[in-house]
Amino acid sequence: MSKPPSHGLCSTSKRRTGHQMFFSVLGSITTLVVLHQVFAYETLSTSSSNQLARCAASVQRQWPAGFLFFVYGVENSTKTQTFLQQTLNSAKRFKKLNPEVPLGIWTTELTDDVVSVFDFVGHIDREYVVAERQWLTRINFMRCSPFGLTLAVDSQALACSSKISALLNRAWLASPTFDIAVNSKFALGPRRLAASEPSVFEPHNWMVAYRNTSQVRELFREWFFTHAAMERRKSRSDDQRSLYRALRTRRNGIRVGRLTNNFATAFVEDHQGTDKVHRATQELVPGECHVFHYAATSTEEADDICKRCAGGAVRVLVQGHASHFAVALNQAEYDQLTKTSGQTREFAESALPFGADELAYPWRVLQRK
Repeated sequence: MSKPPSHGLCSTSKRRTGHQMFFSVLGSITTLVVLHQVFAYETLSTSSSNQLARCAASVQRQWPAGFLFFVYGVENSTKTQTFLQQTLNSAKRFKKLNPEVPLGIWTTELTDDVVSVFDFVGHIDREYVVAERQWLTRINFMRCSPFGLTLAVDSQALACSSKISALLNRAWLASPTFDIAVNSKFALGPRRLAASEPSVFEPHNWMVAYRNTSQVRELFREWFFTHAAMERRKSRSDDQRSLYRALRTRRNGIRVGRLTNNFATAFVEDHQGTDKVHRATQELVPGECHVFHYAATSTEEADDICKRCAGGAVRVLVQGHASHFAVALNQAEYDQLTKTSGQTREFAESALPFGADELAYPWRVLQRK
């Protein structure tokens, strides 16, 4: 994937020092000049963080597909700087393993590092930041994506394979099977999920794949206002529950996919009550892990984590504590590692409806009546 050509709206110097940003406020429109492009958004309000940002046409679909990050916070926030450094580390690793994959960010932090690392940089005015640690701002600007197919990820997305760009391209070029795709917050395999009520499902929003269509934008509008209502009742509410509610509301108009466990690998909870100390991944099929939700502290640790995540058999990774995990290759090992019983996992490859090198597959559970 290559960078798009300039639209001729504005140009900047090719020198690094010429990539300085400037703002021109004309009425309610703010423009941001980055990397020989003009990207813009229009604001409906400059006084309320509960208002939708209006995405300008110059932002929409600049690339076929790419990853989109979000870093925002109150001014001089130590937490925001921590998230920013995690995001920069994550983005640099994506570029190292997949140099052709486009990366975008919406952020309050317009630093030289951000401009040099990301292909698209969008500015979030702090008036859109509800509080330091909340999700409404992210939902708002997920709607303003420069990609036709977006993978929105958080700051701890760890790239583990060099196939990510190819898988993203394949998903973009293939006949669409989903409008939005997520994985599950709970460890629910195909058999348990098919036999369960949809109410046990909640999306795991550290990675959300979605197409830039009018139906999805309407879904995100629904999600935004659903979450805003939850925020009014309880600050810093869970965006996973609000997305589930929005999907249920609009389930007949949206094709829901499930991200494959090897593409979007993460430690999750068992719906029957596994404690958070012994969280485990979903079942992984033989092959690589592509993107792991894991906060590695060094390149060496990241390489080791990715190497250990890969395998030649169906497996479940069980987290012993924050920086360690073991591999279960059967139900007995899983029970021993989690110190539980009765939480059936699926270790037969034939029962898992995806391959290691797939991004997502159709998922109908949210569309059942």
